[in-house]
Amino acid sequence: MRVREKVTWRSRRVLRSAFPLLVVMLAAYAPAFGARCRTDSGSVSHTGNDGSTCTADASGSSTAVAKAKGHGTADATASNASDAIAIAKSSATATADSQDVCTSNATATGLGSDSTATCESSDGLAHATAVDGGTAKADAQDSCSAMSNASGGGAQAHANCESSGGFATATDGGTVTCNDSQAPTCTPNGGTAHCESSGGAY
Repeated sequence: MRVREKVTWRSRRVLRSAFPLLVVMLAAYAPAFGARCRTDSGSVSHTGNDGSTCTADASGSSTAVAKAKGHGTADATASNASDAIAIAKSSATATADSQDVCTSNATATGLGSDSTATCESSDGLAHATAVDGGTAKADAQDSCSAMSNASGGGAQAHANCESSGGFATATDGGTVTCNDSQAPTCTPNGGTAHCESSGGAY
């Protein structure tokens, strides 16, 4: 009987000493989860165990969705019957802001990538995509469509529309500013820069 009690006591001691190591091992092999935020009213914020963060804020019959993975940061804001979607992956930043019965969509992937999509008027559409360190901005100020795509470090694509029925699309690397009512400004910088809009093309 004494031998059994002695063995049991030793077993418990071994388990207690091994428990901290077991916790560390389980944490090391735990799957990484990103951050997901969705709301139809009010504000919500989450942090993933992979270092990602998201914030979504909605009001006035709107929907805001923000998703982030791999140290990404995603923020979505929607008001006045609008929809906003922001998706950030791999240390990127995405921001979507819909202000008045419109839709904004921002997607960014890769270290240093930054996308911002903003729509400010009824039936407006703003879509910004940045990858591999690019910076993309799209701003729809009226019932129009603004779309920008930036790829590669140092690449900047800015699309802006401010006339009803107008459109502006900025793509690829280099630096490009595209407006639906003005002549575009494009600087390839050894890459490519392209603009198509109701105000002109390059």
